[in-house]
Amino acid sequence: MPFADKGSIKLSDVKKLVREKLGLGLNFQGTIKHDRDSFGWVKFHTSFDGIYCSPYAGRVQLSIEQALPHTEDLWRWFSQTIPDLPQRDDQELKNFWAAIIGNDDVADQMFNAFKRLHTDRLNLVPQVQGIVHEIRATYDDHAAQGLQTAIEQLDKVVKEILSAQPPAPKSFLTSTREGLAQVAGSDDPEAKNAQTMLDLLDALSPSTNAWLEQLLAYMSQHLDTISALQLRLREYLWQHVQHDHYHYLLFGQTAESLVPRAWIEASWSYIQRFRCNFGFFVTEAMLYPTITVVGTPDIAVPVTEDEEAFLREYVPQSDSFQFERLWVRSADELKAILAERIAKNNRFEGGNVGPHAPA
Repeated sequence: MPFADKGSIKLSDVKKLVREKLGLGLNFQGTIKHDRDSFGWVKFHTSFDGIYCSPYAGRVQLSIEQALPHTEDLWRWFSQTIPDLPQRDDQELKNFWAAIIGNDDVADQMFNAFKRLHTDRLNLVPQVQGIVHEIRATYDDHAAQGLQTAIEQLDKVVKEILSAQPPAPKSFLTSTREGLAQVAGSDDPEAKNAQTMLDLLDALSPSTNAWLEQLLAYMSQHLDTISALQLRLREYLWQHVQHDHYHYLLFGQTAESLVPRAWIEASWSYIQRFRCNFGFFVTEAMLYPTITVVGTPDIAVPVTEDEEAFLREYVPQSDSFQFERLWVRSADELKAILAERIAKNNRFEGGNVGPHAPA
């Protein structure tokens, strides 16, 4: 769309649109620039490197008591997705799934060990299906009758191959345990989580083991249920993550270095409590509705006053967007001010805050 004059186009409007289109909690990695052609139309030049969620949001874990209420919904999911699975309502099974819901790192070890039993099929199915799809897309509209018949025969043979089930192990649960034991006994970074999963399985009664065996046997025949169940469990966990705001802590950097690591460590409890993102790039901070600048402008590795002025210019001035600067000069001062916020459950204050804030 054309704009009458240079002042009528704001980068903040573009950023707002990007947020709305991408959805809450997502950001785009890239840049937006604009200029005008000879007819006065605004042209946007974007470099789009992908959509991402910050890995700094941290992990959340639940106690069995916190996760237990979700087992009721999980039971409904089991009954709808796997009708032949016996419906059980005993506390042992509920506690087991509550432990699984509460720690997805541990749960992933069980699923990964089970998936390794089916690695060939998990890789082969989408590859073969993709090949058939590409052949159809390339030749269907223009192929002679003989080639179309060959494609149909290929499709039929592929379906027969993919529907054939590989020999099942004597016990899916035993094989899964063996896979967990291999990881637990290695120097794998996930060894501790694998051992925790093993301990959970070893504590189960024979009747619960039999129930799990039936579940794993079903999933071996319906591999899509593995990812569906993992997604379901993570949805329960996500309900306990504080994500009502999208907040960025902006730390300083210079051409020579980043802010000292001690500043990040001083902020970690706050980051974990409120699940905010953090980084060192003004252009990244611009994409967030709540921005906290960390440190005074005169520290060794600062967010400069010019950078702050740039943010204030381009961040929309409305009730939906918030800005503050923490006027601290050391990691200890930062840790103290953030600890106070955690104690008061106060994520954000706004304005100039801290022991060195201007009057």
